[in-house]
Amino acid sequence: MNLHEHPAFYGIDARFLQSMSHKLAHIEEGNAPQLISTIMALSEEAKTYDIQMTPERQQILINQLKDYLPAEKRSQFDMFVNMLSAQ
Repeated sequence: MNLHEHPAFYGIDARFLQSMSHKLAHIEEGNAPQLISTIMALSEEAKTYDIQMTPERQQILINQLKDYLPAEKRSQFDMFVNMLSAQ
């Protein structure tokens, strides 16, 4: 399912959804630093549209982004995201 079709993203500004889809479409598979920067960029952009990135939306986005990583790097990604979340 595309993120913009997920029920957690219903009613969100279409410009943000379009931007989010564009960013996700340009991620290089296996590029963990790009995934992290994409999460941060989307989080900041959400603020400009006055969109609250709820824990549910964050988790959906993170799960979607993990699909771009090889299986052996997903646990590292999870640990990094958990470390950032704890701060």
